[in-house]
Amino acid sequence: MILNREEIKNDQKRQFIIYCLLFSILFIPNFFTVLFATDLQRNLVMSFTYLILSVLVWLLPLLILDIKNYFRLGILFLIFAPIEIGFLKSTGLPINVGLMETLLNTNFQEAKEQILTNFPAVLFFLVLVIIYCYLLTFVSKKSAPIKWKVGLIAVFLVVNLGIFANMFSLLESYIPTKERIQVAYENTTRKYNKIYPANILFNSYYAFKINRSNIKFAQEIEKFSFGAKQNLPNNENEIYVLVIGETARKHNFHLYGYSRETTPELEKIENLVPFSNAHSSATLTLQSLPQIITRADPEQMDLEFKEKTILDAFHEAGFFTAWIGSQNISTAMIKRLKSVADYTFFAKSDISSSQFYDGDVLKNIQEIINVKTSKKKLIIIHSLGSHFRYSNRYPPEFEKFQPNISRSGYSNMSLDYKKELINSYDNSILYTDYFLSSIIKKLKTTNSLSGLIYLSDHGENLYDDNKTLFHGGEKPTHFEYEVPYLIWYSQKFKDFYPEKTQALNQNKDKKISSTATFFTLADFANIGYKNSTPEKSKSILNPDYKEPTKRKLVTSKKEIIFTD
Repeated sequence: MILNREEIKNDQKRQFIIYCLLFSILFIPNFFTVLFATDLQRNLVMSFTYLILSVLVWLLPLLILDIKNYFRLGILFLIFAPIEIGFLKSTGLPINVGLMETLLNTNFQEAKEQILTNFPAVLFFLVLVIIYCYLLTFVSKKSAPIKWKVGLIAVFLVVNLGIFANMFSLLESYIPTKERIQVAYENTTRKYNKIYPANILFNSYYAFKINRSNIKFAQEIEKFSFGAKQNLPNNENEIYVLVIGETARKHNFHLYGYSRETTPELEKIENLVPFSNAHSSATLTLQSLPQIITRADPEQMDLEFKEKTILDAFHEAGFFTAWIGSQNISTAMIKRLKSVADYTFFAKSDISSSQFYDGDVLKNIQEIINVKTSKKKLIIIHSLGSHFRYSNRYPPEFEKFQPNISRSGYSNMSLDYKKELINSYDNSILYTDYFLSSIIKKLKTTNSLSGLIYLSDHGENLYDDNKTLFHGGEKPTHFEYEVPYLIWYSQKFKDFYPEKTQALNQNKDKKISSTATFFTLADFANIGYKNSTPEKSKSILNPDYKEPTKRKLVTSKKEIIFTD
């Protein structure tokens, strides 16, 4: 059959309209991202950039697939679309690795409940899939023109080079060029982790990788045991709390002499001991956290993978244990604690969200306090603290210091906005003050032997030298490792263990490191373990506490340096 020119033109128009309809259906999750994503709602530039990258991500497969097979592939991602949209509506974030891990471990009953809860949306997409498949029958099997493919490649390169250049320009000029290029490249590629459907592919890969690693790690470390027990058991109620702060530097705590009143509530609390000479043992969370909750230190970082945590030691000693994660970190160590702790809570929001605050877990803490099945409890809280974006870490009623930076973040990252950055940071410290004091007030009502340790994983640079912002630099400044370290004890604990509380006050100006936390927390509850006697001098509750001669720190390059 020979078609005349007019029929060919009409057929091309029909094909083009069908392509547009099919592509519009595929692109629905991306439109929802712009509508619901917290990061994009107040930033037109970010929204526009996201839409451009989204179009490019969707079109790239046409470089290797003919048009019909391209749209056939789209059915797979259309099926996942309700999950992406549902996650966006509930958290303000696109699908991430945490969600993909959850999906990997979801059982049939959980999946059924989710489908029933979101049945209208599921039904809507089922109808869309039917319409999509019907339209697909009219698509001819041919490849996109070569000129079109060359143009797509050119646009893709130009857009990504533009983003890379912008990421590069945001980094401080004193950072070595090679390191700036590496960081800018990582920041550019990381954007695709949030763009549908690339986020499905990347985060599924990461989730499978983490899942395999978690299984292997859990199997190997399960053989380890501290042989922990309470050396001086008693019949009293005991509650001990460890709060691991985030990006808090002691220099912005009024408790430590800062000019602004950022800690008004903590300063009213009796039996609170601020340690004046505390150093973090790393400037990145993933390196610092293991050195707080395990016996790992800068020279024995591998103990993270060979030994269990302080939570495990308390668990062995018969304590009811709880892990509360305001940060949803997916390390093998933290994931394993889900199966160990008697109570776990992990926030669904990630660090870029402004929809979750540390104070939201106060109700969880109260739940644990109310547990009647055990008189002895340990609660570990991994907080969001002062993680950038600082203004996302506190609700509007804590905006005491003004003006502050936008909650959408990155547009105000420069020395010109130093004042706004510091104001936002100080507001986050003010909220930390509220959070910690609220926990202590809850513990006070229990009339128990109780104590709380608070320290930050690392500090932060706030343009103190008019050049440096954030943390994790190759040559860390003292603002990155001088951290707040606070210990509170109840009056009942003081009456029960006067020698311990006296030692705390005697040691408050001595050198300590975040690596002392494991031993100090165990000492709080009189927990001993195999060969623990030689390590008692590492506890700052001990009258014979031994100061480190030289404190060590792991840099972002995993090099060990001295901080004294």
